[in-house]
Amino acid sequence: MTAEDVTINALTNLIEVCKEGEHGFRLSAEQLGSTDMADIFIGCAEQCRLSAVELRALVQQLGAPAETGGTAASALMRGWAALKGALLGCTDDQILDAMQHAEDRALARYREVLERNLTPIARAVVQNQLAEVQHHSDLVQALRLRTRMAAA
Repeated sequence: MTAEDVTINALTNLIEVCKEGEHGFRLSAEQLGSTDMADIFIGCAEQCRLSAVELRALVQQLGAPAETGGTAASALMRGWAALKGALLGCTDDQILDAMQHAEDRALARYREVLERNLTPIARAVVQNQLAEVQHHSDLVQALRLRTRMAAA
């Protein structure tokens, strides 16, 4: 497999991570009782959306067709529906815990991708996006701490 093939596969996987992040942050923002936290999550959702756009452009530059949706999109929609059901009636603390777990998974997937033989341009983009995912994780962690301190 060529570096381009490896890169296309890896970036396609990260596009799904970005979509999951976008939707997870948006759903969480809808359920949070705090407007401040909801606004932060909307910003994170938008960054996830922009990251997916950037990755799609790279995939297309490498000669792969634009994604068509298909079964991956269907699975993602089922996952989002399950997430929304799970978040209904949750406390802000529970929502933040769920988002921290989701961000931990996203960080792990980005790190796994960086272990692959990516093209240099893709590697740079993924490293930059990993920093954004880490920032989101740090934000969620800070919000969790703030929420727990306020409750104590």
